[in-house]
Amino acid sequence: MKTILVVLGTRPEAIKLAPVILELRNNSEFKVLVCNTEQQKELSRQTLGYFGICADFSLGVMHPNQTLAGVQARILDSLWGIYQSNSIDATIIQGDTMSVFCGALVSFYNKIPIFHVEAGLRSYDNFEPFPEEAIRQMVARIVDLHFVPTQKAYEALVKENIAKDKIYITGNTSIDALRQLSKSVLERGGGGKKHSIYLEYV
Repeated sequence: MKTILVVLGTRPEAIKLAPVILELRNNSEFKVLVCNTEQQKELSRQTLGYFGICADFSLGVMHPNQTLAGVQARILDSLWGIYQSNSIDATIIQGDTMSVFCGALVSFYNKIPIFHVEAGLRSYDNFEPFPEEAIRQMVARIVDLHFVPTQKAYEALVKENIAKDKIYITGNTSIDALRQLSKSVLERGGGGKKHSIYLEYV
């Protein structure tokens, strides 16, 4: 059995990775561990809860009046301990947050394959959005498999000399999240509350 660590920390990451986590957990070949850095503590916990997911690791890295460097240092240090204490076979990240950057970097330092969901987004202006655009480009150099939402994202990575056999066009996993929530609401006989929460924050 392969152990996969999913690293996330914000509400959008939780939304877009939830269907990936649930699908992998349906496969007996994988053990899926979820690490919530808690960049958005309450929001990420709440969102995971909508999907019935509880994080295996919660880092609680956010401090008052923090700097980007401080957040990065705390996430890196906390993640390092997780990788040293567990046998991880692959890391999944999503998007372009500090949690993404740190998850990719620690995984790389441990020579563990990295799979990037929603890869290939580009503005080609390192300060717009900041620091997300720089994170996107830096992470791309060490990722093993790139799961892109669009043909445009695919072409952006090809232009950056990423091997075509490492890029897969998968669409946007937020659509899968919506379907998952819709199914859940119908099964429980619930109303539209979960739909409105989801649509507000995607």
